[in-house]
Amino acid sequence: MFSTALPFVQKQLQADRNDPNFDLLTTPIKQLLGDSDFWFLDHVRTDEVTIEDLTSHTTGLSRHDALSLWSGIKTKAELAELTGRFNATGTFRGSFIYNNLVWTIADLTVERLTGMNFTAYMRKFLWQPLGMNGAVGSSEVDARGLVAKLFRSSKHFGSGPVPFERTDLERTLDIVEAAGGIYAPLGDMVKYMQHHTAANYSSFLPPPPPFKSVNGFNAGPAFDPRLLNYSNVRLADLPDIDTESYGHGWSRQWYRDSLSYEHSGSVFDANCHLRVLPKRRLSVFAHTSLGRSDSPSQSAYANIVSQYITDLLLQNSSYVTQENVCSLLRDNSAEPPIVVPRRLLSQADLQTCVGSFGNYGFGTVSVSENSTSGLLNAAYGSVLYELTPVRLAGDTESQYSFFLAILRPGGFPLPPPVLGSNASHVTLQPGSLNPQLGQPLTPLFLRISSAGQGQPVVINSPAFEATARLEKGLQPDSWRRPVLCPVEPKAAGAVTGTLLATAAAAVAATAAFSG
Repeated sequence: MFSTALPFVQKQLQADRNDPNFDLLTTPIKQLLGDSDFWFLDHVRTDEVTIEDLTSHTTGLSRHDALSLWSGIKTKAELAELTGRFNATGTFRGSFIYNNLVWTIADLTVERLTGMNFTAYMRKFLWQPLGMNGAVGSSEVDARGLVAKLFRSSKHFGSGPVPFERTDLERTLDIVEAAGGIYAPLGDMVKYMQHHTAANYSSFLPPPPPFKSVNGFNAGPAFDPRLLNYSNVRLADLPDIDTESYGHGWSRQWYRDSLSYEHSGSVFDANCHLRVLPKRRLSVFAHTSLGRSDSPSQSAYANIVSQYITDLLLQNSSYVTQENVCSLLRDNSAEPPIVVPRRLLSQADLQTCVGSFGNYGFGTVSVSENSTSGLLNAAYGSVLYELTPVRLAGDTESQYSFFLAILRPGGFPLPPPVLGSNASHVTLQPGSLNPQLGQPLTPLFLRISSAGQGQPVVINSPAFEATARLEKGLQPDSWRRPVLCPVEPKAAGAVTGTLLATAAAAVAATAAFSG
């Protein structure tokens, strides 16, 4: 929804600047914010990154969405400053790395240009013009039950109660409103989707290849495999066009014989799937909740509902019928639990694992021994984890594997992978581990390891981001911004965004431990 507001914001800025050629999406952010306010570790990104790059996830920066859990970040400007500490894990404008937090930098840019915060300019430039008078930003939802009241007031929903209350964890996400912090009644969503099917409207401009197979329909373990055969057309049946790409928050793909723009996502116990078929003047949205935010079937169920409605409106024969709708979702509870050996930690092991682990961009994770449970705890910002040690296939004596349970805050959407344990074994939820490879499939996993004597002890965990290394004893506050050369020679070919050789020495200490 944030990207949909940008053309309206741009029109106002063109009038304010008396410059009809001003382009909010493609003007480098450095020019919009100033040299000292926006930068990365390399010249190319610092000089050329645009809002379009951020909202299309083409910066090549490592994903760092877990930063939203770090209570040390209080403002969008602080978050933007931390972004400059991350190394690239992909090429600039040549790779797709999904990263919601960079949308916050785009939000900060618009806020600086308009002088209004996120909810203020969204209300002025999008919600009010479309008549979306009930929409609010997450930072505005302070009173318990306010969101439920909004939904109850919608004539499209009825008068029944809507069980929805914000948790403490949700409140920590207020600074990342542009990455999904909007609450809208169903009537407002109807107006928003009608806007996308207007005859004179078009904001779907995904970048060219190589952005293929992004956000494509993926059945996953919760689906009956027949779903793929019914929902996807063969590539040979499609026109000669890049069949799938991503831009401005929308994935472009084909639904049967129609070009389709789609967006989907989950926030806690709510799932939203949007589909727009411009040439058919049709839009479909499905908001679903299974009542259990940890259900692995939630995303699958949302896709089934969305595709079924789309087929009805297109007058297609639907693969979903009264006879098969229940069988399309597999019952994961029927799968047997997984049992793995428990690792007993010696005093020497505890000395290795316990301590403060830091990363210049991600902050600090503190690992401590819990004398009551006999396990380890890890604290990161507002989140406290309990660590259960296990021994997985391939683990060496200097590698320690742990499955995590979230002790606080409550209402966290991920289920704990550990069902129970004894002195010798740990029982895991079905789907927590790949039985063939013996490697974890749940993000609630952490590994502490050392490459050898004299090498740092580090934490790697998808709970904090898979590409981030947190080094024992590293103090994030000791980081200093490197001095880059004033001019960087640019190759005539594709922009790679790599660091200058002359700057490599200055950032070596940083590069080793950044995302």
